[in-house]
Formats: sequence, structure tokens, C-alpha cells
Amino acid sequence: MAQTPPIITFPRTFPADIAYRIGAGVFCLPGVIGIVRALTHHDAKTILALGLPFLFFAAAFLLTLSFELTIDEKGLHQRSLLGRKEALWSDVQRVEQSRAYSIHGAGTPELVWLSMVSTAAQKAIAEETVEQAGLHSSGEKLVYPLRNQWIR
Repeated sequence: MAQTPPIITFPRTFPADIAYRIGAGVFCLPGVIGIVRALTHHDAKTILALGLPFLFFAAAFLLTLSFELTIDEKGLHQRSLLGRKEALWSDVQRVEQSRAYSIHGAGTPELVWLSMVSTAAQKAIAEETVEQAGLHSSGEKLVYPLRNQWIR
């Protein structure tokens, strides 16, 4: 039996979607401006009030900049500031589509953060995962918000 060629040319790396990167960066900018102004006026209360939200958005910005999801002949490999995750094709038990696609193992939460990449990339990765992991449509009646589900 001839194996179908991959939907995605291996290896392929997907960064975090540009909307995440720009969004987190834009939210950081007012914090930087406010903190600089507060520092020049020696206003400790303002620095603290602006510093905490700024740190949150700065962390989100760094996380999105460091995020990448690589797909190859072995499986999915995620890297970010929070560490590394790997999902071999044999680990994948189901793929679900609701507002975003998600890839799950046996009794585990999402194996990788598929929702961090663009919608078009999510669809291509999900289709490749279904093919490579040997999944099929569940055929079950799905409960909203699920639109599609593929299982082993």
C-alpha cells in the first residue's frame, strides 16, 4: 500500500501567530513609556502600578517571541521559554476542532499549544497529525463547541 505524501513538507517550523506577537508588544509599549516617565519624576507608586501589568505583558511578549512548533516525520516538537514538549505520532490519541484545533494524548491535556499558531497553520498541522497518527473521524454526535473529532 503506497503511503500518501505529507501535507506539510518536513521539517517545518511554525512561530507564534503574528497577532500574538504584535498584540503583546503593543500592550508592552504604554507600560515602557509610563515607567520611563514615572522614573524621571521619581514616582514610586506609579512605577509599581504600571510595573506589574507591564511585567505580565512583557512575559507574554517574550513567550510569543520564543515560541515555535516544529513538525517532522517523528511528530510535533514545541519550544518556548516555558520549556520543551514533544508529541510523537504514536502519542496522539485524538485531534479536536472547536474554535481552535487541539491535539491530545491518552488522558492528557493538549500535547502541544497548537492555538498559538495561525488558523491556517493549525488546520494544516491538524490534517497532517490525523494522517501521520492514523486517526479517523469519530462519527460520534459532538457536543458544542466541538465541530470535528478524530480518534484512534
